[in-house]
Amino acid sequence: MRSAIHGPVRVRNLPRSEASPAMASANSSRTVIIISDETDKQPLARGTQRSQRKRTFTDYSYPTYDGLSDDLVSSDALESEMERPLKKQKISNLDTVLETANQEIHTIFEAERGKRRKLEEEVQTLEEEVRHLRAEMTMKDELFRNLETKTWELQHRCQCEICYSIPSEWRTLLPCGHRFCAGCLRPLIGDDCPKCRKHITGILKSY
Repeated sequence: MRSAIHGPVRVRNLPRSEASPAMASANSSRTVIIISDETDKQPLARGTQRSQRKRTFTDYSYPTYDGLSDDLVSSDALESEMERPLKKQKISNLDTVLETANQEIHTIFEAERGKRRKLEEEVQTLEEEVRHLRAEMTMKDELFRNLETKTWELQHRCQCEICYSIPSEWRTLLPCGHRFCAGCLRPLIGDDCPKCRKHITGILKSY
């Protein structure tokens, strides 16, 4: 059921001393809606004494709701206090996760560094082997050249110095010792060696 409000409506802030006991706990003055019971009046004639009527003030500041507001603030503060350990726990969990990740990264890094060190040692070993093989090849090449030289010398010694063939029979002249094949020496035989021109004192037959 809706009731009509007669008279002018004014709003003012009441200090703590004029507020109700429920309002006295608030930190600031309350806003009060004042409804006057005065009816609309016609302007009085000059000289006429204005009737004085006692005005009735009604407090519409709703202290109950103000108390609820204070309770909500207290509830928010309590909730914040309850959430603080949860936040600390979350931070602790994040620190644990971060530390575990750092340890895993360190382990992987150490493993990779160990692999790299092992590969470097293998490369160094292979380089030593390569140097050893090169030195060995150099020695073998030298040996091969020496053998080749000796082989050539032996072949040259086994060849007739006139026809450069390797004869099955040799004729060695004395006293110089030069040898020639029988086929080349027979038509060239004389008193002197065809190579050093020394006087021939004898001929030896050899194989």
